[in-house]
Amino acid sequence: MNVLVEDLNLLQTEGISVPCLSSRVYFVFSSICDDNLAANEVGGFQRNFSTGNFCRHCLITYEQRHISLSDISFVPRTRWQHDMIIDRITTNNIRATIQGVNNYSWFKDLIGFHPTESLPPDIMHDTAEEIERRTSSFVYGYYDSSNKPPPIKKQQLTYSNIAGSASQKLCFFRLFPIVFHDVIDQLTLLPLYTIFREIISYIYANPIRKSWLAYLDELCKQFHFMMIEFLPDNVTPKVHFITEYPRSIEKYGLPILNSCIRFEAKHLFFKQIANRTFNFKNPLLTLLKRHQLRRCLLSDLNPSSYSPSMIIRSSKSVDLFELAIPVQRLLNQYINQADSVFECNSIVYHHKNIRAKSVIVHDLAHTEEIPIFCQVHHLLNAKDKWFIIAEELNTISFNDKLWSYEVEFSGKLIKIDIEKCFDILPHCLDTYLVEQTRYNLYFCVLDEDIDGETLVLLQNNDIMNIFPRIKDRVKFIDLRSKMISNLNEQDENNDESTGVLNENTIRGSSVSNEAQQSNNDIDPMTDPDPSSNIVCSDDDNDDALTKATLPI
Repeated sequence: MNVLVEDLNLLQTEGISVPCLSSRVYFVFSSICDDNLAANEVGGFQRNFSTGNFCRHCLITYEQRHISLSDISFVPRTRWQHDMIIDRITTNNIRATIQGVNNYSWFKDLIGFHPTESLPPDIMHDTAEEIERRTSSFVYGYYDSSNKPPPIKKQQLTYSNIAGSASQKLCFFRLFPIVFHDVIDQLTLLPLYTIFREIISYIYANPIRKSWLAYLDELCKQFHFMMIEFLPDNVTPKVHFITEYPRSIEKYGLPILNSCIRFEAKHLFFKQIANRTFNFKNPLLTLLKRHQLRRCLLSDLNPSSYSPSMIIRSSKSVDLFELAIPVQRLLNQYINQADSVFECNSIVYHHKNIRAKSVIVHDLAHTEEIPIFCQVHHLLNAKDKWFIIAEELNTISFNDKLWSYEVEFSGKLIKIDIEKCFDILPHCLDTYLVEQTRYNLYFCVLDEDIDGETLVLLQNNDIMNIFPRIKDRVKFIDLRSKMISNLNEQDENNDESTGVLNENTIRGSSVSNEAQQSNNDIDPMTDPDPSSNIVCSDDDNDDALTKATLPI
């Protein structure tokens, strides 16, 4: 490691010269991204997580992991304390572990590095690594299909070990309430999942607001307490590592920037090549050649893979009259009839695929920052500029159990520039059909707009399609008949009270005119809305980054 440390120090002290910039570029060391075992080894800490002081951030012991953080707070590690332990070990030539420290770090001579400050946690190993018929038959969306996990076997549930990569396990964790939507209410540990799901949404957010950290700290403590109460035998050191994230975020920034998931993916590629080649003489040379040949092949097949902007797929010229009338009316506000219009099936914009039926977060509404979703209908180009024609969706509510937003189609079309479609959420969303309602991780979309008249005129075939189970169909028909009878009674009562209403209307109109006149006499400087007296704090410097965001 001495050669590596020398090179890193040279980059910080002398820098490198870049001809195109005509200047020297200097680097500053920040942190080392690795998993828990590697981080403890690099920092000189103990590599055993089942005894002693296993945490590299505080002085908790393995026996104290069952103590709730609401009853005790553990002393964090400091530079001065760690250096004192190292001096004691090296001076007395002690080989025993003292407070979880074995020896000095590999990078002790690296400028800017210290074991207690330069080894952030890794969310992949702390969160993403911790029935058969349903998981195998579940249809994943377009954007989640790349991380589709393998079906869960009974043997895996017996030994509490689910197969799959970290991305696959995280995908299954996020879609868990969608896959098991019909039995989610029967789970006794649903509160534990819900609170951990909320923690995941915060630590995977980009950016993270500083005002969230206090609430995140309470969530982590509550999760730690619930694990001790409901699953005491499963309280591993990783459960404690979750409680370190609020302080780590404040210290190191976004956890996703310190994640090892991309390095693990590259490591998986090399492991697969090593297993297939059976080369034991010079495996490093074989891995190097295979990797270089693969990169050359990918570069030759897709020369635009290194282009920074966008990739257009299946573009064709379309006439304006071929589009739907609402789309034509919207485009008439921006283009002329003589302008050429092109349409494509999908656009890869900065490595993010946008296609028809995709859903994006267009804006955040009100002080509560309620997301406004839009479903993509067309990807068009006019006047040498690509844009999206999308339908705005009305956000109805948020479902805590499914961790999804419920929305409905508004029929309002809007135009969104490609450059602005990922300002809020940096990826597109999938939809999932659950009991004739479309859901996804963030929201749900009502499949069809069924008004009262349509509900009354529904035929038996339509009811059978909507409610496959006989029990649900019988319950629906009974409730519908009661609703129709109640409506008929209301209509009869309304007919009888028409004369009385007309008389009251005449009297009420004079009263309302007097009330309106009295309201006009009120001082215009007086605010009649009590909600306007609410003091809103300035959140301009609240974000760890500059953009607004929506938690995952």
